[in-house]
Amino acid sequence: MANPDSKTPLFFRKAHDFLLTKSAVIIAVILTFIFSFRWRNCLPFSGFSPALDNIDRLGMIGRYLIYAREKFGFPLGVVHGLSFPFEAARMDRGPIFLFALFFKILGRIYPPFLQFDYLVLAELVGFFATAYFAVRLFQLFSIRNFWVLLLAATFVSLSPTLLFRSSEYYGYTFIVLNFPLLMMTAYSFIRLCLSPTQLKYRLFFVVVFAVMATIDLYLLFSATVMVGTAGLFLILHDKITHGGPEEKLRIRTLFFLFVAGLLSSLLTFWLIGNQNHFETPDRNLMYRGRDATTWGYGGGFGGGFHVADVFSVFTANPITTGSTAPPSLIMRWNVPVLSEPLQPGQYEGFNFIGTVPLLLIFSFLAVLAFRWLRSPVPMGQKILAGKKRILDGLNQPLLLAVTAVGVGCFCLYSLSWGYILHVFGHRFNDVTTPSFILGYIYPKFMFSRSLGRLGFSFSMMVSLLAAAIAYRTIKTFFSSSAPRVFLGVLFCTFLFAIHLVDIADYLKPPSKVVQGNELAKVFSDEDIETLKKVTQSKVAVMLEPALLSDMPWNKIGLSIAYLSQIPVSGATMGFGENPSELQHYSDDLQSIKDGDVKKLLLAYGAVIIATNRHDSPDIMAKANVPLAKIELKSQDVVLLIPL
Repeated sequence: MANPDSKTPLFFRKAHDFLLTKSAVIIAVILTFIFSFRWRNCLPFSGFSPALDNIDRLGMIGRYLIYAREKFGFPLGVVHGLSFPFEAARMDRGPIFLFALFFKILGRIYPPFLQFDYLVLAELVGFFATAYFAVRLFQLFSIRNFWVLLLAATFVSLSPTLLFRSSEYYGYTFIVLNFPLLMMTAYSFIRLCLSPTQLKYRLFFVVVFAVMATIDLYLLFSATVMVGTAGLFLILHDKITHGGPEEKLRIRTLFFLFVAGLLSSLLTFWLIGNQNHFETPDRNLMYRGRDATTWGYGGGFGGGFHVADVFSVFTANPITTGSTAPPSLIMRWNVPVLSEPLQPGQYEGFNFIGTVPLLLIFSFLAVLAFRWLRSPVPMGQKILAGKKRILDGLNQPLLLAVTAVGVGCFCLYSLSWGYILHVFGHRFNDVTTPSFILGYIYPKFMFSRSLGRLGFSFSMMVSLLAAAIAYRTIKTFFSSSAPRVFLGVLFCTFLFAIHLVDIADYLKPPSKVVQGNELAKVFSDEDIETLKKVTQSKVAVMLEPALLSDMPWNKIGLSIAYLSQIPVSGATMGFGENPSELQHYSDDLQSIKDGDVKKLLLAYGAVIIATNRHDSPDIMAKANVPLAKIELKSQDVVLLIPL
């Protein structure tokens, strides 16, 4: 956007200044408005929310609804009404503890917040922050062109990589929040490199680490690797160039803040509480089944399955089965290789940047290659000239900091490849990868079963690079005169419009929404009264079948915990449960099936059994204590009460 001269009317000059000073907020609002079409039939505070029609969303909202009704206690993140008798359910695995705690506190002031489905709001907040910090990162380079800033934020926030995590094709809100927090980490790191003594950036850096601990362990690990690798790059640069006092101050400051950030995250984990400690797995698992193509091949709990392709930022098709993303323009055009199907399970490593950013990058590389080959300068001189430009750039603090972050992002991207290398969907079983080496050195790393998620930061970096190419194009061809500036605006608008066409299918709203608290409506009013009366003064409800058996029964079990306000038994987290606790749940289930109810009464006290009509006669016939039977009318549930 060209600067207006003194002849420009005052109104337009003020509008121009306003756009420049508030561009980050304005652009974030515009793009969040576009993203809100994804939720147009269930926007926050509308009274509607997406239906609890998959087991993951049900688990996230179900845990919050039960957690919100419980009293505050320490640790802060334990759900006392689940996983009886261990209280193994936590609020840091899916429900997003930060939002859960906030609305639980608000609910004490305004009770409807205790039943508020905040996941849509969390996505909107996260999306706004992603767009905002994309602009702020671009502004570090003194780029003031509003349309270019809009394009940069669009490529990052409205990228298929992010939208796929929000859409019905995937649907984990806490992973959507990975994107803004990785952007914040990169932004604060670069800011500290430029101004290591500024207190606000120091505090911001440490607080971001604490916030990440309330959202996702993969996110915290990603930020730790990214910052740690970037810091090592700065140290290496300092050793090679014999940096002065300013560079040594930068490194010392970042080191102490990095340690402070990790300590703040550990403190946050302590406040959330109930961290399971898993037994170290056998590193030989990484060799097991490397030639298989079923879930978990390659060992390591999915390190050979939920991984990213080496060229995942350029590959438009995430998988062949399961959570398939909408077709991009690349796929509709049937571009060879780039639209080839990937392996099943690689939806975790879907990092496609979009058709428009991809074309910009390929066009730029093609032009560079053409000029480089056409140049009469000898090959050796070309290489030396390129090396000199790189070294000169690294002497500038901003470019040095950005390069360091880029190295950190690429390091994460290499870890996202998992234990078996995939190149455009083709496996190379015998190639050693960085993740394989790390898992072999530190076997507990094998608990990371979704390594493909580690590629997000690199995808965002490449998207910003595409926007930088667009800016260079505009600056070269569309900035010398007013007509050319107008053509530059049209160029940005054209790219923006094509990108919206590319991602339009991601903005489809949920196919089914419900009004109010769905978990409170599982049973009829009459059954709710019966349930509350029967469970009064009881210790727990023992579920048979167990939670996670199937979707309908899982909803029934969570509803019983919510309505009765006493704990229910069984696993609630899926992967990550302590093996000894899983065995304990299994033993309790077997006791119910064998009729050994007396064992449960001696172990826990006054419990009741919730089962279905099919299993109840067999349990009652085998029971070694008398059982009273109450059938609920609105669901296939039978309550068995020891007499």
